[in-house]
Amino acid sequence: MMTWLGDVESEAAPQPVAGEIYICSLDKDRPAIVLPAGFERPALQNQCWIVPVTTSQNPAAGRLFELLPGEGGLKERSWAKLDHERAISIYSLKNRLPREMSAERMRQLLLASTDFFPRRL
Repeated sequence: MMTWLGDVESEAAPQPVAGEIYICSLDKDRPAIVLPAGFERPALQNQCWIVPVTTSQNPAAGRLFELLPGEGGLKERSWAKLDHERAISIYSLKNRLPREMSAERMRQLLLASTDFFPRRL
């Protein structure tokens, strides 16, 4: 379905749901896990909260959350980069991977993220 943004015709924007994994335009095209909006992550118009995913287990990348092959549609062992959580435009979301994370694994990721970011005011 096509929509109009001002004078520019574009594809309809994705409607991301927490736990889905999308290929996103960040430093390069990479997978990212959509986080739920809430008190600590206020929802902004046309934005969503994500955690980028990497296949490199580099200690310099900061705090990592391991993701196993097949989890959320990922093809290889990967890590969510918890200290790189950010809000991005929904227009930066390109393709959704075929499966979302299980509710239990999403809960574990959020707990790990909350441990790292105890409070945001």
